[in-house]
Amino acid sequence: MRSAWTSLFLSLACVLPAAAQDLAVNTITQNDQRFPVIAADAAGFCVVAWQSWLSDGSGWGVYARRFDPAAQPTAPERLVNVTAVGSQAVPAVGANASGGLVIAWLDTNGDDHIFARSFEGDLVPVGGEFQVSQQGTFASNMGYAPAAAVNDAGAFLIAWTRDNAGQTTVWARAYDANGSPVAGEFAVDTLASAWQARPAVVADPAGDFWVAYEKRVDTQSKTHVFVRRFDALGQAIGAAVQVSNESVAGDRSSPAIQIGGGGHCLVTWYNAGDSRIYARRLAPDGTPLGDALLVSPLSAGTGTTGNRPDVGLDAEGHALVAWFAENIDGSLRGVCVQRLDPSGSRLGEQFVFNQYVTNHQQRPSVSVDAAARVFVVWESYGQDGSGWGVFGRTAVLGENRWKLPVSGSWFSAGNWTAGVPVSADRVYVERDGSYTVTITGPAAAEARELTLLPETGSVVLDLRGSLEVGDSLVVGSQARIALGPQSSFTLDGPLELHG
Repeated sequence: MRSAWTSLFLSLACVLPAAAQDLAVNTITQNDQRFPVIAADAAGFCVVAWQSWLSDGSGWGVYARRFDPAAQPTAPERLVNVTAVGSQAVPAVGANASGGLVIAWLDTNGDDHIFARSFEGDLVPVGGEFQVSQQGTFASNMGYAPAAAVNDAGAFLIAWTRDNAGQTTVWARAYDANGSPVAGEFAVDTLASAWQARPAVVADPAGDFWVAYEKRVDTQSKTHVFVRRFDALGQAIGAAVQVSNESVAGDRSSPAIQIGGGGHCLVTWYNAGDSRIYARRLAPDGTPLGDALLVSPLSAGTGTTGNRPDVGLDAEGHALVAWFAENIDGSLRGVCVQRLDPSGSRLGEQFVFNQYVTNHQQRPSVSVDAAARVFVVWESYGQDGSGWGVFGRTAVLGENRWKLPVSGSWFSAGNWTAGVPVSADRVYVERDGSYTVTITGPAAAEARELTLLPETGSVVLDLRGSLEVGDSLVVGSQARIALGPQSSFTLDGPLELHG
């Protein structure tokens, strides 16, 4: 259950009121739906893929669903894999600006190979599934998901972890726009004796691919995050670059990578030494810009090593980083998000993104389209009535800016910690017309500050008892609202908040 103050978290939502609550992605709810991933095209159409237990008749199967820019599904989920014997699991999805799409997964039959399938439009298959890996991956561990990216010309690259006879390495294979392999599979790192795992892949504006992965040079050292670039033919562009350089000792794992406007890159990862999320910016040529940056001042807790923090960037370089943390929402695990400006500095504080907080919400995946629309998906236990299900929420990312309909107990200019107000900063509400604010609660005494204090060109609500519960008032273009733990407010439309 939520504590009294935990319930006061401000959650993000879409510009549409329909997204004020968590959005159910899967419609098949029998058994478990797990490990969601998401990718968006420039127009804002998103595809979410996940693994579903027994829905294809045998073990895990890979399903996907497409959503329009308003986060409305364009069709029911569809089965991605053709082969249903055994399990097809831990999918990866890559999309380019025009909607070219590839979904890859691990087939756990026999030697555990990587398979993939291409799609266009409303998840219309372009041919059947095809085998990507030439040697078996022997990596049926669900923590070893493949990764995929599609460049704007339609070429794509798929990377994966191979775990063979105790030697764990990262491999990849490049394909042209017709879906034909341009060559065989290749090792991403040149040091074959080093332990490597958990790749993440992104395409840059030039059509090249960047692969991030974790690597341990020898048994005495900690893992670090490296990035290596490849052209569309799978040819390496320079050597691998170590990205993680924070002073905190610990295994750096589960990297995520994204490229925004101007070709600048942001890599994020988890550090087991202090259980926090870090990030580092890279120039378009792969050169690190400055040192590693702390993303999550609050500990993510233990047991999150297998979770990949994910990141999305808009055209201006603003970032949204998402991860899951222990006991952050008052009930086991919850999904946290943090905004970063183009320099990598934090905007506001980290906060919980999921509204449903019972049991676990974990393993988030992030997409950001050309209009800075954010869609975050995750797996949630018990929310769809049967084990694990896939849920998500939307928002609009920008410089100190979110668009959302608000229904809650408190907000201010992007500063909050564990639901407790930490700042009296005013929130500037920009919208044509005015808002109707309705105060609700068990008694007027529960609404702590109820006084209307007009200022030049604005209205400030200090809420000190001048309104009865159930009363409404109209607020103009600027407002600050704060209520007690047993009261709440609702607004009649979406806001654009400038902190």
